Amino acid sequence: NIMKMDVNTITTNDIRMYLAQFAKTGVKNSTIRSETDVLRGFFNWLEIEEYIEKNPMKKIKTMKKEVREKEPLTAMEVEILRKGYRDARDKAIIELALATGLRVSEVVSLNISDINYTSKSIKVIGKGSKERTIYFNPKAELAIKEYLLTRNDDCEALFITQRKPYTRMSVDAVQRALKIVAKNSGLKKNVHFHLLRHTTATSLLKKGVNITSIKEL
Repeated sequence: NIMKMDVNTITTNDIRMYLAQFAKTGVKNSTIRSETDVLRGFFNWLEIEEYIEKNPMKKIKTMKKEVREKEPLTAMEVEILRKGYRDARDKAIIELALATGLRVSEVVSLNISDINYTSKSIKVIGKGSKERTIYFNPKAELAIKEYLLTRNDDCEALFITQRKPYTRMSVDAVQRALKIVAKNSGLKKNVHFHLLRHTTATSLLKKGVNITSIKEL
C-alpha cells in the first residue's frame, strides 16, 4: 500500500500498481481519474515544497474521459420529430439537415444561390475552408422550395430571421428552433443538431454506403 510508504521511496511503478489494484475493485473510470488527480496534486505539492526530488506522477497520464456517442434517431423518431414543425422554415432546415448531415454552422452559412436544383447539390465550405459537394433528396428539395415561396425579401441567406430587418439566422437561432420542434413533437429525447448529423450518417451506413464515402460527405 503506497499510503504506508515513505514519499521519497515511491516510484512511478508503485503508483501504476496502486491504480491498477484500485481499478480491480470495480470503481468507475471517473473515480480512477479523480484518484489520479488527487495523487498528482499531492506529489506536485511535495515537489514544489522540496520534500521530494523526483515526482513519480510526471509519467502517469490521467485516464481519458469516456465519450458516449448518443444513439441516433430511429426512423420512427424522425417521423415523430417531423410532427413538431411550426412552419415551412422549420421543415426546410430539418429536412435539409437529415438529407445531408450538414453541420449547423454550414447550414446557417448557406445562400440561396448555393442550391443547384438541377444536380440536387450544394457546394459547402466546411472546416479548414475545405469545399465539398453535398447532395440532397426530393423531400429536402420540396421543403426548401416551399419555404422560399414564403419569402418576399432580398436577403441572400437561405435561412433568415422571421422579423424585419431580415438577416441570416445565427447558429443559436437554428439550434433553438430545433429544440422547439423537438419539444412540440413530444419526442422524449435530447435532440441537437449533431444528433441529426449522426442520424444521417447511420442511415447511410445501414443503406450500404461505404464508410469512407460517408466520412468524405
